[in-house]
This record gives sequence, structure tokens and C-alpha cells, in this order.
Amino acid sequence: MNTKSLIQKYLVIGSVLLCLGIALTPAISQSVMRPSHHEDCVKLRTQACGINGYENNTVLLTQTQFKELQQYLDGFHTRLNQSNSVQETTSLFYEVIIELDKYMLLPEWMTVEQAQSLLNRYYHYIYTKCVFNRINMNTLLLNDSNFFCLLAGETINNTRFFSIAEIGCSVSCWSLFLLSYFLHPFISNPIGINATLSFLTSLKNVFYRINAARRSGTGILTFGDFYTSTLPPPYHYQPAEGWITTQGVLGKKSWNGSFFGDILRIVPYGADTHAYYTGAVGFIGLKINQGNGGLFFIGSALYTKIQYAY
Repeated sequence: MNTKSLIQKYLVIGSVLLCLGIALTPAISQSVMRPSHHEDCVKLRTQACGINGYENNTVLLTQTQFKELQQYLDGFHTRLNQSNSVQETTSLFYEVIIELDKYMLLPEWMTVEQAQSLLNRYYHYIYTKCVFNRINMNTLLLNDSNFFCLLAGETINNTRFFSIAEIGCSVSCWSLFLLSYFLHPFISNPIGINATLSFLTSLKNVFYRINAARRSGTGILTFGDFYTSTLPPPYHYQPAEGWITTQGVLGKKSWNGSFFGDILRIVPYGADTHAYYTGAVGFIGLKINQGNGGLFFIGSALYTKIQYAY
């Protein structure tokens, strides 16, 4: 076969492949939804809280996809309020994970099965409900509380996640500060104490940055905050707004509207004019920062206590 015939054959084969590629490209592009450069996108960021080993995941959704997801979460909230059994609530929690996976919103390297097992890490309903029933703890005193519970919620403001390391550094700073304050008349050279305070403050800031990137366990959720101002009024209380539902050893308890955490106040050292209201401790689960400023979270907690804002 001469060189001219070989070149002609290659040209014919190349033309056929080019035509096939042009024909198949529209079909492939239709199966993958990609936001165009002229379309507004919504950025969502998923983080695994209370557990290490999983990377954060950032996803761009089209406005249509985001509305579909929001409609599903609204429907999830409605069905959660209507659920009458522990099994039904657990099934709804598992279903959410499957839906989030459709939008590729699970943390990187996390499978659906791993995410579902993460939800009930601290939820041991069968083993603990009988204990609480025996000691009759579901009284008026604990009317706004729940223990060893599944927890899901969505808030639009004033919700923050703290790590145990952050709190530990702040407690150490406050303790050393108070100690130096009371012992000041007896200390001739406070350089050592001041240097230690500076070190602990820097360490607290490091832990804050680590926690913001979710490289360490979170564990603590705060709902609402409080700060003082030199301008009237001197005290400002800002509740969180949204909804929270728990299913635990004290049954199913829900909050809708404006509320504060009611376990304890967190006052980070160096920000003594600002306090945060702890609403859940021992939280393990997923947190999704929505592009509209909202926050969706789902998982389990050791203890939850919420009070309405009046």
C-alpha cells in the first residue's frame, strides 16, 4: 500500500471519529449539570463536626439545584415533625444523607454508609431510655432538654460551633488572669504570668483557626449570643432563628422560631464583651454552610437544652 492511500484512509477514519464526537457531545453535556458563566451559583460548604479524618467539601450549585435542595430540606422538616416513632425518625435521618450525596455534599472521602453511622454515634435509645424512665427525669425541670439524642436543625443566624480545645484555652486564660488579678499585690514581677497569658491567648487563636477549618473535633453548638455596648441599650441579646428537632431518651422535642441555648454561657478570653449560649454538647455530625447565610446541621448529641426567646 502506498503512502498516499494510507494518508487517505487515516483522513477518512479521522473524519468519522470527529462526526461521532460532535454527535455525542450534546448528549453527554445534557447528563451533567454545570452552571454557566452567566448564571448565578450558590456555594455550599460541608464540614464533618466532632470527628477527624475527613476533608471539607465545597460545591457550586445552580439556582435551580439550590431551590430543589431547599425544598427537600423544608419537606424533611415537615415530615420530621409528623414522625411518630423512633424508627421513622431514624429513617428520615438516613434518607437525608442519601439526598445530600446526590448533590455531592458529603465531606470528601466520606461514603453514605459512614455518614449514616456518624449520625447515631451518641444515640443509644434502647439502652438509655429505660434508665431515664426509672428515675423519672422527664420532669418540668428538663422540659426543654434531651439526652443521647439525634439532632437536626436549620438556622439563619447567630449559630456557632466551638471545639473543646478552644474552650479549654479560654478557661485556662481566664483562670490565670483571675489568679494574677488577686495575687497582684503579692507579685513583684508579673512578667512570667503575662507571658503565659499571651502564650495561651495565641494558642486559643490557633485552635480557633484549626476549628474553623474543621481539623479538630467541634463538640459544642451555641445558639444566640449576647454583647455589651457603650451606646444605649447597653445589653444586646441576639437569638438564633430557625428550627431544631431532637429524638432522644426524653422523647421527641422540637423548637421553632427564635431561641437561645440554655446549658451555659461561653465567654472567649479576649472577647469579654461577647458571650455565646451553649445549646448542645458532644455533637457529632455534618454541618452545611448554605450560600444564603443559612446553616443546616444533622447528627447526634450527648445533651441538648434550648429555651425560647421572649
